Amino acid sequence: MDVDQSWILLRQKVFTEQHCPPELENIGKMIARNCKGLPLAIVVIAGILSTVSQTQASWEDIAKKVKGFMKPSVSKCSEEQAEEYLEDLVKRSLVLVTRRKSNGKIKSCNVHDLITVTKFPAEVFELFHLRYLAFTHSFEGSLPSLHVLEVIECSFRDCKWETTEGEFPQLKFLKINSSNLKHWVTEESSHFPSLERLLLYYCAKLCEIPDVIGEIPTLELIEVRTTRWNKPLLESAKRIKEEQQDSGNDCLQVRILTLQYTTFIDTPTCRLRLGTISP
Repeated sequence: MDVDQSWILLRQKVFTEQHCPPELENIGKMIARNCKGLPLAIVVIAGILSTVSQTQASWEDIAKKVKGFMKPSVSKCSEEQAEEYLEDLVKRSLVLVTRRKSNGKIKSCNVHDLITVTKFPAEVFELFHLRYLAFTHSFEGSLPSLHVLEVIECSFRDCKWETTEGEFPQLKFLKINSSNLKHWVTEESSHFPSLERLLLYYCAKLCEIPDVIGEIPTLELIEVRTTRWNKPLLESAKRIKEEQQDSGNDCLQVRILTLQYTTFIDTPTCRLRLGTISP
């Protein structure tokens, strides 16, 4: 990519449909130029820029670090470069490693609260054979290499999640915990062709589970934990169970646990949820 193309890509990743403030254009173009025309580097840097304040001083500070961050080598493939970029994000505490392979390379990680999936470059994850990932605070995107995905206390854009073909082809375990998700749109069971376990915990706004989820041939368990007042979600889970039993699918277990009451206790390090669960 040339300098102009690099800047256009950087600007799109940082500002999406918004305009770049005039005072950031020059420094932004310099950052794009220092990315050496590598799209992966640009989207990684854009993810970092999206987490800082949109001031000239903040961008100048990032610009000083870009040359240290970028160490391109014509002898290295994109996979090797991606490994270096991800390790750099780990060093900057933007990504938290939860598990490494026997050779020391990252196998699973958590994205830090400061970065959202919409701002974090999905290209990095697509280049890695990551098997486990947990997100907090914001979620949106496709992660085709994952086997396990936990979405914890996350905000979905417009309280809606609409999946498409090919986003999660290898996903086996999906857990959504304490989310603002209200509308889950999945039109085909093939959107999750490998899913085995679905856990929905305390998704108070979720209206229903898509009926096609029950048609996933690999699915073994749906577990719902919610309050007894969330009747639409409870009825949805029960309907899927009944439909699958009627169709002769005895392999799918649908487990419903209702929380009778909830009390929160705030401590200096966390928030505790107390309650009584009934099957």
